[in-house]
Amino acid sequence: MNEPVNPNRPKTNRRYSNIVDMVRDITKDEAFTDGLEKTIRERVLLDHLMAKRAAADLSQKDIADQMNCSQGRISKLENGKDSQMTIGEFQQYANILGLEVAFGTRRKDINIAQQVKLHVFAIRKLLHQIADISHGDENMSNGLKVFLSEVLFNTVHSVVDVNRRFKDLVKESPIEKPSILVFDAESEEDENVIHSHVAR
Repeated sequence: MNEPVNPNRPKTNRRYSNIVDMVRDITKDEAFTDGLEKTIRERVLLDHLMAKRAAADLSQKDIADQMNCSQGRISKLENGKDSQMTIGEFQQYANILGLEVAFGTRRKDINIAQQVKLHVFAIRKLLHQIADISHGDENMSNGLKVFLSEVLFNTVHSVVDVNRRFKDLVKESPIEKPSILVFDAESEEDENVIHSHVAR
């Protein structure tokens, strides 16, 4: 028999990275927790769209009117799974919310470190585009200088924050010389496939 949640369970200041971890901590019902995790994985895109719809104060009927379908169709769509939604439906729904959809592929064997490098290359490319746009415009150039300072600050802050998380490990282990990110044709090609399901 599954152990019920104890209503008198003492409160803690523990912070959770996601709802599944929180539920797993307060209940011993592994079947329920596993089912919740599975449901969340199956509805990443739909939950994203529904949250955006709610934020835009749009009803299912509003979406249905613009997609030329019935409200019942939108209700069925929102109560389904990501895998049951067609690419066309996803794109239509997203466009109504003012979202740009971007799809991409990447190698299955790519690790987290390689993903970070690809994002660095993508950011580098975007910064060059901003520099090209602002060229010759004094106001934009001044704004770019401020923006680049913000980018530098946030980047350094992020690296320092990660370093602090592993400060004990760094103290105990010899620090290796970091490798330099080399921007080459292969990397430039790879950066084009780092887009996830929903862009911005």
